[in-house]
Amino acid sequence: MSKGESRIYKQTRATFISVARDLFVEQGYQATTMNAIAKRSGKGRRTLYNYFGAKEEVYLAVIHEELQQLYEEVADFVYNGEMPPSQKLMSFIIKRMNSINEVVERNGSLDAEFFNDISAVERSRARFDILERQLIAKLLQDGINAGAFRRIDVKRSTLLLHACLKGLEVPYIRGQLGKNEEELLKTIRVVRSLILNGIVKQ
Repeated sequence: MSKGESRIYKQTRATFISVARDLFVEQGYQATTMNAIAKRSGKGRRTLYNYFGAKEEVYLAVIHEELQQLYEEVADFVYNGEMPPSQKLMSFIIKRMNSINEVVERNGSLDAEFFNDISAVERSRARFDILERQLIAKLLQDGINAGAFRRIDVKRSTLLLHACLKGLEVPYIRGQLGKNEEELLKTIRVVRSLILNGIVKQ
């Protein structure tokens, strides 16, 4: 494939993903058809199937694009934000929770679909999870190097913290941890106590 063909391929694929995202928001995943995606994209159905073998593949590509954008936002914060280690770790957690919530709100009716098929979500976010664990490990190691955190097992602590954060996603998005600012701050204080009392030097 030449550079020109590669560019066209990427542009066409991006168009399909963007159109599918809009249709999923408007109609929901179940009601959206491959034919509808192709028609709104101004492409033939056969062309769409050259890029995606089934609607689930398009759906997973939409989630992947959203997670990639989320990763870029939090990675920029981790690598460029200047603040004390404990404050940076908690700010990362807050930013992450808010960013995931924004992804779901931005995608409207994807809300229910996103969490109904956990296996599909896990497949689509596998790469994101690896990258995110790298960010968490960096935050912990930076805190240790700065003398702010105890010398913990970074690898195991990263896996545990990441699992805990993933477990908070659904209740947070559904408002069970508080949607208004006051309730959210209460939740953040509890999370801060649970995490930092275990790693910050007393």
